[in-house]
Amino acid sequence: IEELVGRRVTEIAACSGSAFFAFSPAVVTRAEPPLIPTTGGFVLLRGTGLWNAGEEILRVQFRNADKVHTIAGTFVEPDGVRAELPDSFSTSENGVEAYVSMNDGKDWALSDMQPIVLYQAPELKGILSPFCCFNSGEEVVEITTTTNLPQVELGLLRVRFEEADMDVPGWVREDGVICSTIPKFLLCDLPVSLSVGVAVNGQDYVYLEEKLTVHEADLLSFSPETCSHSNEPILLRGKFFFPHAQIVDRFSS
Repeated sequence: IEELVGRRVTEIAACSGSAFFAFSPAVVTRAEPPLIPTTGGFVLLRGTGLWNAGEEILRVQFRNADKVHTIAGTFVEPDGVRAELPDSFSTSENGVEAYVSMNDGKDWALSDMQPIVLYQAPELKGILSPFCCFNSGEEVVEITTTTNLPQVELGLLRVRFEEADMDVPGWVREDGVICSTIPKFLLCDLPVSLSVGVAVNGQDYVYLEEKLTVHEADLLSFSPETCSHSNEPILLRGKFFFPHAQIVDRFSS
């Protein structure tokens, strides 16, 4: 019945005195995110005609040329089914197709989506700059990698500052360096060392070993104001100073 494609139909008839449930073929239209690391990860399948059939009979099937994997799915309002893509799929040019069944695998929804792209998670090398910065919300962190990044859709690349529970958009320079504006953190206990992570697909983060230090140290005065030779010690006074392995004093005329 063409008029029912993509729509839910409730009890419409009776058979032997018992009502039965009929539904029209659902259609899966997209995957969020559209790419998943080869280590596996959760994916949300969206479409039309999907409904909460119950985890006992709601199934998701992932397929590529070498493997078929069926797993229980979880309905997500208003039109999605969430499932975990396992790490047993290898990268391929054709990606991984996904299908949804709302009757325990007896019938599978139509698929009108691009296959899910699998990618190798990037290996982060380190922070190029800065290692330590003022909590201004204007600094840009630069992160180097040892592997080439997959082609990323606009808006998917995210940089996360774990201890602050914040993630922000990132971008990739022409030289392959990952960049992101460091947000202004509303934290009471500054300075703070933050774990920095990068997600190519907006959700599956890999983290640097080294941390970024954010502070609110400020120089208020110094003495003496004049000195006779270059080796004379100078006392710097300020607020919120703290010990750090890479303290540098810079003077300019």
